Amino acid sequence: MSSNLLQPIQKDERIQLLDILRGFAILGIFIMNLEGFTFYWALDDTQKSQLFLHPYDHTTEFLHAMLIEGKFYSIFSMLFGIGFAIYLSKADGNNNILNLFRRRLAILLLIGFCHLLLWTGDIVMFYAMLGFLLIPFRKFSNKTLLIIAGLCILSPIGWYALKMSNPRLFNLAQWPFKWGDYFSSKMGIKSDQEFYKAMREVDFFQMLKYDLVGIFYRYGDLIFQSRAFKVFGMFLIGLVIGRTKFYNKLRENRRLLWAIVIGGLLIGLPANYITAELKETGGYYRLTMNGLKQTVAYAFSVVPLALAYSSLVALLYLNDTMKKILNLMAPVGKMALSNYIMHTLIGIFAWTGVGFAFDPIGPTAWTIFALIVFVVQIILSTIWFRFFNYGPLEWLWRSATYGKWQPFLRKKNDI
Repeated sequence: MSSNLLQPIQKDERIQLLDILRGFAILGIFIMNLEGFTFYWALDDTQKSQLFLHPYDHTTEFLHAMLIEGKFYSIFSMLFGIGFAIYLSKADGNNNILNLFRRRLAILLLIGFCHLLLWTGDIVMFYAMLGFLLIPFRKFSNKTLLIIAGLCILSPIGWYALKMSNPRLFNLAQWPFKWGDYFSSKMGIKSDQEFYKAMREVDFFQMLKYDLVGIFYRYGDLIFQSRAFKVFGMFLIGLVIGRTKFYNKLRENRRLLWAIVIGGLLIGLPANYITAELKETGGYYRLTMNGLKQTVAYAFSVVPLALAYSSLVALLYLNDTMKKILNLMAPVGKMALSNYIMHTLIGIFAWTGVGFAFDPIGPTAWTIFALIVFVVQIILSTIWFRFFNYGPLEWLWRSATYGKWQPFLRKKNDI
């Protein structure tokens, strides 16, 4: 086997549209994660009513549920599958490449675990674990992969219904929550309010202790929501897109892209409106009929809208003027892992005792904040790539994967 097949993807091999979509996804994920960073979820109604821009928060929160929640991690999941396909295409599934991919995932798993200790909302470790399951699916046909993807995306409906009819399954899903409650009580935390107050006064090592307990709640939630099936379904859709190199055939597939946009909006917008309405009435974690309705609506709402967003970005990319504007997001996506972790560092230093412990802000204010941070990340990422080949974490990840230090500094003739 040629040795160049065991080299990382070079800068001239990168696909700009995929980096743009990564940057776009990072923004949406940050907006939704800010609910956790700011501890908005732990506030009571009286505290929420005192927040800056509160009169607009209900509408903003509804729009988040309708237009953002779930859609951007779905886009990122799809991109993960595309990346796997690109990786495999370098050697037609040669075992050496597969072993390298496993090592790449193992290192990502370690990065994700370290991030999980900083913030329990981490998704990197979860992606890495599911990534190992992608390997055997490389042998399936594209049609089979799409069928399995559809079943995965719809399967949470069946799992929710089974938990409603079988208390044992419900108790199994509740097990991580119960352990979280047990360890929280041992640490003197018995309510969301107590946790919020404690996090405003923690030092770094105390935060690590709370986050270790928070892992039970995080993975309990992922299990209860059947998130693995949702994410893996998007992995498989991405694998098909990557295999067919659809992103290189945008002009000849313009009609299909428009069909995905129109179909995604016609299906996704009404379903997401219903999802947002049902979310306000609660009942999801108590296994109610309303919770089952939420699960059904969510299954038919998130993926169509995520695909519509992605296809719309692809169509805009075909326009020369819009392409220049969209290209501004590419540097953010090119170092998506570093920028994702940067969001956590911002959240920790802004709203916990490790940093400034600022007062919470509501959905409207944190959306504005996220947009400001994203603009700053565009500027910083653009400047960064004038001097470096990779983002800092991307460089460490690649170097560890290939067992040798990758060229970090750009050569003068490349600048």
